[in-house]
Amino acid sequence: MVINKENIDNKEIVEKTNNCYEYRLDYYWKSLSLYAVVLSLFIFVKEIANDAKIIDAIYKPVIFLLIFIVTATTISLLFQIYQKKRLLISEDNIIIKNRWRERIISREKIKKITFVKDRFNKKNDIRLIRIRIYRTFFLRINPGYYENEDQLIKDFQSIKSKFNL
Repeated sequence: MVINKENIDNKEIVEKTNNCYEYRLDYYWKSLSLYAVVLSLFIFVKEIANDAKIIDAIYKPVIFLLIFIVTATTISLLFQIYQKKRLLISEDNIIIKNRWRERIISREKIKKITFVKDRFNKKNDIRLIRIRIYRTFFLRINPGYYENEDQLIKDFQSIKSKFNL
């Protein structure tokens, strides 16, 4: 199925392609929950040990730092949710889309697809997909950033083998 610029926003077409990969937000949720738990434990310990002068000297800078980290993580999580990053793959196009911009890379523009494997891990996991566009421009896609990364790698491998890239 060919995805044209006119019908990208149509959710039926995105569901029919079955190759829509959403940006993974697990890291933001995990770090936000960890920082919030540490902040609440630190406040709880402060309330229990109310008489210690050493805790008062350490308390204010650390608590402000933790509040700043929790706030920054929350803002970045909300921004990533608002941004709605997606990667759409069809036989003819690769579409990188967020809320404000979309980039359509047609099959004719792709010169080569390279899979960069993890050197230090003995599993030979693919950690980066490099797509050469024209002669000098590389598009780097980290499959770990997207949901269902194994299927994403399989899709790129099938495109590479189908078109001999």
